[in-house]
Amino acid sequence: VLEKRYGGREQAHAAAVRIQRAFRQHRMNSRFRQMMTSSDHQQMNGFASNGHTPERIR
Repeated sequence: VLEKRYGGREQAHAAAVRIQRAFRQHRMNSRFRQMMTSSDHQQMNGFASNGHTPERIR
């Protein structure tokens, strides 16, 4: 079905690869942004961002 829609097997495969890459890049960027926001939040609260001990940063 998708092969007909995209004009053949190779074009359908190329489209699928392109979509997968874009989705993975988007997901990686989203997780990185979330990780950075979490890290910034911890630093603003005055705690170390190592995740183990809540030591005050001077």
